[in-house]
Amino acid sequence: MSGIRFSNAPLGRRGAFLLASAALAMLIAGMSAAGILGAREGGGQDSGVVAARTPPANPAALTLREAWDATAEHIRGWGPTWKIAALASSDVYDRPDSTSGSDGRRVTWQAEVVDTPSGAVRWVRLTGGELVDAVAPGLTTLAGSAAGLERPAVDSPELLARALAARPSLGPGTDKAIGFHFSYGADPVAGRPAIAVLGATRGTPARVVLDPERGEVLRAEALQASGGPLLVSADRGRTWTAAGLEGLVRAVTADRAGGSEAPLYAAAWSGDALGLWRSADGGRSWARVAVLPASAGPAAHAAAAGVLDGQESVVVATNGGLWAYRVGSRRLEQIPAPGLVLDLAVDGDGRWHAAAMQPGDPASARAYTRDPDPGKGWVRAGDAPASALTSGPEVLPYDRATVRMAVASDGALVRTAAGGIEVSTTGGASWDGVAAGAFDLIVASPDGATLYAVRYPAVVMRSLDGGRSWEEVATVPGTRDAGLFAPTATVVLAAGGGSFGWQPF
Repeated sequence: MSGIRFSNAPLGRRGAFLLASAALAMLIAGMSAAGILGAREGGGQDSGVVAARTPPANPAALTLREAWDATAEHIRGWGPTWKIAALASSDVYDRPDSTSGSDGRRVTWQAEVVDTPSGAVRWVRLTGGELVDAVAPGLTTLAGSAAGLERPAVDSPELLARALAARPSLGPGTDKAIGFHFSYGADPVAGRPAIAVLGATRGTPARVVLDPERGEVLRAEALQASGGPLLVSADRGRTWTAAGLEGLVRAVTADRAGGSEAPLYAAAWSGDALGLWRSADGGRSWARVAVLPASAGPAAHAAAAGVLDGQESVVVATNGGLWAYRVGSRRLEQIPAPGLVLDLAVDGDGRWHAAAMQPGDPASARAYTRDPDPGKGWVRAGDAPASALTSGPEVLPYDRATVRMAVASDGALVRTAAGGIEVSTTGGASWDGVAAGAFDLIVASPDGATLYAVRYPAVVMRSLDGGRSWEEVATVPGTRDAGLFAPTATVVLAAGGGSFGWQPF
C-alpha cells in the first residue's frame, strides 16, 4: 500500500495500494490509475502490522461516503488525532467484472490515515466495511503538515453520473483496475482535494476529476504513452542509427522463413492507438499498415509472423486478445487465443508457440502450440509453468519470473542471473558465469549466431561466440529501461522505455 496523490508525472508502481491499470506492460507494469502516490520522507517509528483479519465471506459494496464513515469509525479507536488523508477503491479481496462500480459502490476501499500531531502514517484496507489490514510503514509527514481531508459532500454514485454525463466515452476499466473506481486525495493541479472517477476510454486508462464539495467536473484525462528513442542496426549490432518509428515500441517481428531480407513488423502505441507498422528497409523507415481496435488495449505483449490458417500473418498479443493481420488481404481480425498471451514465437518448421495464462491467475501460465493449417487450435504443451519463450534457433518455454533466456547457434542456453550472464552447454543441468553485472534481458538472432543483452542502465551488449564473451556496442539515450528485438539474423533494434502521463480527453 502507499499514500494517494494525484500526479501528472510519469507513473510507477508503489505497491498493492495503488489502483494498477492495464499494463503496457505490462505494462506496463507499472501504472496507477489513481496517479502515483508518493511515499514521504521520514523516520522508522511506528512500523509494523497493526491489524490483519480474514475478509468477510460475503462483503457488501459501499459508496465512497459509506467507506469514509466506516474508516473513520475504525480509526477512532486509535485516538482523536488520527485523520483520513486519502481514500480509494480497490480490486483486492473482490471478484470484479466490467459492471463493478457501475452503481458507485465497491467492495474494498483503502485509506492512508495520519496522526496529525506526529505525522505518523498508517495504511488501512476495508472490505465490506470491515477492517482487514492496517500497516504502519514507518513513514511520517512533516509534523503538523497533514491535517487530513474533510468528509466529501457528494457521494460516488452521483459523481459517477456526473462524470459519465461530462464524458460519455468513459467506460469501465479492464485488466488490473476492473470496472469503475473512485479515488479521493490531494490534487496539485487543482490546488485542493479532489475525487477521481476512474475507468477507461478507447482502451486506455482514464479519469474524470471532480470537486468533492459541489461535484463539478474539474478536468478529464486519459493516460497516454510517449515513445522513447528507437535505434536500429542492420549489421548485427556493429553500427547503429535512429529508426524512423514514432511511438512506444513493445514488440518487433519478422517471418523467419523470409531470412534477413524479410520485412519487419512492429507493434507501437502512438498515444491514441495501438498500431502495426511495417519496414521494408531493415528498420530505417516505417509505414503503418493496421490500427488495432480500442478493445485490444494499449499494450502489445508480443508479436510473431508466419503462416497461420493457411495465410501469411502477423499476430499481435494484447490485453484484448490475439489479432492477426493477414498480409495478403491486408485485413485485421481477432483470432482464438489460449488465454491472455504473454509471448509468441514461430519455430523453423512454421509451428506457432505461445505462453499464456488465464486472466487474473499468473500461476496458470503454460506453454501452448498450434499448427499453421486452417482449422487447427491451440494445444497445451505440458504442465510446467511457462510465461515466456526463448529466442534463437529453437523455441523453448520457460518461466520468466526467474530468468531471461535465449538459445545460441550451438544449442547452448544463455540466461540472465542475479549477478550477470550464465551459459549452459548441458541443457540447463549446470551453468557457468561468463559476465558480471546487472543485466535486464537477453535475446538471440533467429540463427542464434548473435546474442544481445541489456546491461543496466540501457547499455546494449553483444556476443558472437554463443554468450561466452561480451562487448558493449550501444547505449540507448534518455532511458534506463531499454527493450531489445532481434527479428532477423542481421537486424537488431533497441527501444527506449518511454513514459506515461495524463492528457485531456
